[in-house]
Amino acid sequence: MRGLPAFLVLVIAAAAVITACDTQTREEAIPLPERTISAATFDTVAWADETAQLGRGKDVFAWVCAKCHGIYGRGDGGEVIEGDTIHPPSFLEPQWRFAGDERGLQHKIFQGNNRGMPHWGEQGLEPRDIVAVAAYIQKELRAEVTE
Repeated sequence: MRGLPAFLVLVIAAAAVITACDTQTREEAIPLPERTISAATFDTVAWADETAQLGRGKDVFAWVCAKCHGIYGRGDGGEVIEGDTIHPPSFLEPQWRFAGDERGLQHKIFQGNNRGMPHWGEQGLEPRDIVAVAAYIQKELRAEVTE
């Protein structure tokens, strides 16, 4: 009977560890940038003209997005993060989730997700660059889809 209390202590300790891990998992399910983004974050960004904005967006896309989404935004960039089997979406699909929703796209770029899309806002991508790349995706890459 002496070993029974030690066994109970181990069970209780294991339950505490599992509960702590479960709490951490739930916290990680809500990306940190989701909790820190302001609705007006992107409203203060201004460009001299659309050409400058789209030029910067093209540069940011090539540097940040193309490795996963492909140089034409077809979702064929080829990079798989940490064994992830989920592939990025094609921006050229007519039914793409953010088709015509530039504000939603900006928010998604900023916050990322827990399935492989980096949290670019947390990783230092400036709101100005997020606005530019979202405009580039919507107005340049998707131009042939919307015509």
